[in-house]
Amino acid sequence: MKAYINREKFDLLNKGINVTTTITTHIAFDDDVEICESKKTLSDNEIKLGSTEKETLLLNGWGVGDILEGDEGYGTIRIKITAIGEERFLCKCDYKCNGIYSEEYGSKTLGRTEWKKIN
Repeated sequence: MKAYINREKFDLLNKGINVTTTITTHIAFDDDVEICESKKTLSDNEIKLGSTEKETLLLNGWGVGDILEGDEGYGTIRIKITAIGEERFLCKCDYKCNGIYSEEYGSKTLGRTEWKKIN
């Protein structure tokens, strides 16, 4: 894997990372290439990401009927998983956390939000 970033951004990205898993990355700084080892742990709130939304659900032990809560940047919302397909899932959203769910969505992604199961 190659990532092309400047040294200043690289240093900022590596501040405050806990140590347990070694990830070797080739980083290109202008004309030179460095091999860097960074170590990171999942926080208690981080979800395990799969290659598909279905795999992400399975890795985290979530299934049909589960209600997940998270903040996508617009305030806390809840999603209720209603169906799981081969790669994606269907859910209903409760944007005000008041028990009133919207119509079903099939385009929700899990990877950008730290979800937690609440039921």
